[in-house]
Amino acid sequence: MFWDKPTGDGTVPIPLTNFTATIAADVVEDDGVEVSRRFEIAATLRERIYKFTIPAARFQGMGWATEYLGAGAIVYPGFGTKDHARAAVQHLSGEVPERRVYTHTGWRQIDGKWMYLHAGGAICSDGPADGVEAALPGHLTRYVLPEPQDGEELVAAVRASLMFLELAPDRITVPLYGADWRAAIESTDLTIHVAGPTGAGKSELAALVQQHYGAGMDARHLPASWSSTGNSLEITAFHIKDSVLVVDDFAPTGASGDVARAHRDADRLVRAQGNRSGRSRLRPDGTLRSTKAPRGLTVSTGEDVPRGQSLRARMLVLELGPDDLAWPLLRRCQTDAANGLYSQAMAGYVRWIAARYDYISARFKDQVVEIRQRAAESRMHRRTPDIVANLWAGLACFVMYARSVGAVTEDDAKELLNRFWDALGEAAAAQAQHQAASEPARHFLEMVSAAVAAGKAHLAATDGGEPDSPGSWGWRQAIVGAGDFTRREWRPQGVRIGWLEGADLYLEPNASYESAQRLAQGMGDSLTVGAQTLRKRLKERGLLRSTEPNRNTLTMRRTIEGRRRIVLHLHKNVLSSPPATDQLAHSDEAGESGQVTGAASEEQTDRGEAPDGEATEPELLGRRRTDEAVGQVGQVLGR
Repeated sequence: MFWDKPTGDGTVPIPLTNFTATIAADVVEDDGVEVSRRFEIAATLRERIYKFTIPAARFQGMGWATEYLGAGAIVYPGFGTKDHARAAVQHLSGEVPERRVYTHTGWRQIDGKWMYLHAGGAICSDGPADGVEAALPGHLTRYVLPEPQDGEELVAAVRASLMFLELAPDRITVPLYGADWRAAIESTDLTIHVAGPTGAGKSELAALVQQHYGAGMDARHLPASWSSTGNSLEITAFHIKDSVLVVDDFAPTGASGDVARAHRDADRLVRAQGNRSGRSRLRPDGTLRSTKAPRGLTVSTGEDVPRGQSLRARMLVLELGPDDLAWPLLRRCQTDAANGLYSQAMAGYVRWIAARYDYISARFKDQVVEIRQRAAESRMHRRTPDIVANLWAGLACFVMYARSVGAVTEDDAKELLNRFWDALGEAAAAQAQHQAASEPARHFLEMVSAAVAAGKAHLAATDGGEPDSPGSWGWRQAIVGAGDFTRREWRPQGVRIGWLEGADLYLEPNASYESAQRLAQGMGDSLTVGAQTLRKRLKERGLLRSTEPNRNTLTMRRTIEGRRRIVLHLHKNVLSSPPATDQLAHSDEAGESGQVTGAASEEQTDRGEAPDGEATEPELLGRRRTDEAVGQVGQVLGR
């Protein structure tokens, strides 16, 4: 390319480049939040043609020439030469065609019609949508749905998909199956985590869930892994809208810092999913970019479960045992998924929804609210009813679809719905155990008890000597003296963290917290709340036997070993039998006596029971398996 530079003696040709280039297309990339541009460049160097795409922002600098054409590409030196070369490319390109490309999956309203985007284009109520282009990042290009079929082919695909339910116990397969059909309706905040030992088949099971959105995403080609960086996972979850995203293999290993980093990345993704929020970022000029929150449904697998009560409350944890998976049937399901039957069932589903999207979306929300309100009558964590309601409504929508295409009969539909109902109830009950295990007050007491048992801490009598049954409270017998003067005496182990008096336990707040935290960190774990917040959690659980309301504090003053001390007052049995309650108790305010009302009685604590009115086995919607519950499903579409 040359520039005919005008001079007083006429024009002088000034070489700009030793190659030619034109802009073949101006591509507008739409991710649903921001719009950016990329240029498709066609260049010729030494009779060889190159085609590539660059961000529009990189075009002006001309640095792309050597990057894509190699060392032989020359932009000649000279003042303003790059500017003239850039202008020459634009002039030689003429009228550049512009086209819009969508860079996410899921629903978009295009030209007045609802369409479901995937890496292969879009599906609308009429089938494949003409002229709609989608281009996902490289590792997501397997999110491809086939052209929807009708008649016997679609029926066969739906029935093949239903075989997934037989692969493992219903408490595992039904929530996972519900995730597939719930994700395709609209964005959600759900996360499901499949936990189990290595070799149990977690990845294989999750891959079948994923293959409803693309036959190529088998267990060796899943779209995301926990070994990826936090930023990568966050952006991936943003692009996968109204679809399932499997993040595989959460198994923190290595030094304590590596383990902590893995849990931190999990916390970041699951919390962003649960809160439907993304990290704010700045543009180079200091203005705020649009946040990019997760927009799909995350299915995670791992040998461990991300820790923290708040985090576990944002996900449904499913435990897959080593003998739970039906391996012979798995091979058949994998063959069906690889042959595209699962994705064919999903393609038909999104076409069916597209024909009635506005109506389904509105009625779906009503159905979720109704089921959530009924689920909230039980004593689950407040987020669990929402998880259950969303999965139930998604499964109900699938059953209506399967019934409408003739894949199931009316009686089959009722049987499936009853089965789904019971399975979600069982999964919700199991979920309570995971939430209880990570509840801060319970975790703290377990760590204190472990520290005492391990001889890293001890409890004394209020006079400083050994308590009753000292061997149970961090004391060890030692032989002292020699010969006829040999005797045994009790000696305290580790740091003193509190005192015992009858049934009362008085913990020194700072010493007990530090001891528990030190032991937890040595196990690759940690207490997830600070000391002040922990005291509030102990009160909410009804575990503080007394406080001093007039001092506006959760501690109390007590004369111990001749000194006035600030202590936490509990029952001693909370260390020998940490409370097994599954939910936070909402304690009433303390009475005039300073005794906290709503606290567990001594008899209840001795038996390890929950305080009155607190459920140890949360029930899903009363666990009712009734025609009334099934009949409500028909209201999703109004039949």
